[in-house]
Amino acid sequence: MLRAGAVVLAVLLLALGAQSWRLTAAQRDLAEALSERDAAVTRLGLVEQSERNLARTRDGLTAQVAECQRANSRADAAARDRAALIRAAKTQTARPGEVVDDETSRRAADHLNAAR
Repeated sequence: MLRAGAVVLAVLLLALGAQSWRLTAAQRDLAEALSERDAAVTRLGLVEQSERNLARTRDGLTAQVAECQRANSRADAAARDRAALIRAAKTQTARPGEVVDDETSRRAADHLNAAR
C-alpha cells in the first residue's frame, strides 16, 4: 500500500510539474502578447497622429489652392478690364504741328500683350 501511495504521489508530482511548466509557458506567451499589444497601441497612436497631421496639411493646402484660384481669377479679371479699356481708347492721329504721345501708345501695347 505504501508503494501504491508513493506511485500515486510521484504521478501527482509529475502532473504538478507538467502543469507548472505549462503555466510558465502560458505566462511567457501572455507577456509576449502584452508586449506586442503595447507595441501595436504605440504604432496605432503614431498612425493616428500622422493621420491628423496629414488632415491638417491637406486642409492647409486646400485653402492655399483656393486662395491661388481666387487670386488668379482677380488677376484675369483685372487683365480683361485693362484690355477692354485699352481697346476702347480712341487712337490719336497727329495733327499738323502736333506729336502723338509715343510713350502712351507703347504702354497700351504692353498692356494688350500682357493681357493675352
